[in-house]
Amino acid sequence: MRPAGKPAQDAFFHGQAAMFRAGDARKLIYAVGAKAGLSPAQVTACVSDPSALAELNARVERNGRADMVTYTPTFVINGWNLPLHGHETKLADIDAMIAHLLAEDGRR
Repeated sequence: MRPAGKPAQDAFFHGQAAMFRAGDARKLIYAVGAKAGLSPAQVTACVSDPSALAELNARVERNGRADMVTYTPTFVINGWNLPLHGHETKLADIDAMIAHLLAEDGRR
């Protein structure tokens, strides 16, 4: 089955707070699937497909190793991991990293 793309990703991110409050990931998964035009049976098939799950887990592990992701969220900017400061990353931290990388590249 083809991934639903960015609108589905956005829906998952926007639904996280409610999901954590309710402690019910399935409700969010089925709601996002419905918004993407999938029936409950199709969503169940997606989340129950062993080869798709293995592929997803392999991709997460491979990308995690490649980008040295050890926590969530991890921001990788131009190959550099933004340091985590007390479990919080602020927009100012991201701006500073981008400005530093641009200055190194002679763009600023």
